[in-house]
Amino acid sequence: MLKHSFISVIGALVLILSATVANAQRDQEIKVRLGESERASSSAIRVNFVSVVEDSRCPPDAQCIWAGRVVIEVTIEADNGVAMTTQLSSDDEKKSVVVGDYRVHLRSVSTNPEHGSKTGKGKDEGYRAWFRFEKIPEPNSMRMKKKPQRPKGFVR
Repeated sequence: MLKHSFISVIGALVLILSATVANAQRDQEIKVRLGESERASSSAIRVNFVSVVEDSRCPPDAQCIWAGRVVIEVTIEADNGVAMTTQLSSDDEKKSVVVGDYRVHLRSVSTNPEHGSKTGKGKDEGYRAWFRFEKIPEPNSMRMKKKPQRPKGFVR
């Protein structure tokens, strides 16, 4: 009895670990510098950080009434050649976009003071953006289902 319980526990642990590894392979975070592009190794999507449209965030050494937000423009390309240019923001207005089988999330945007100041005009090489790619699971309702066959001679 104890042997069967031990085997059941080991089996459950293997299932949990394999699900965790599968999720780690599906979701990946990448960093992209302004003016550059990167591809997540787990997806067929490439992100090009085109420009900073707006940066009204509160400086780290100041006290502000409003935290502000940053809006960036990105071009997202799929391996099939489809590309789209869109704006993503740090607030809840538009933090993610769906491209093919993936949702691309804007995680954060930072500046590096050693590479210039925040201009808000997209000309600062110090900007970096972090993105997370999430594989969108296929819902059961969207899978192709074979119609059930009626038996021969069936009359309605």
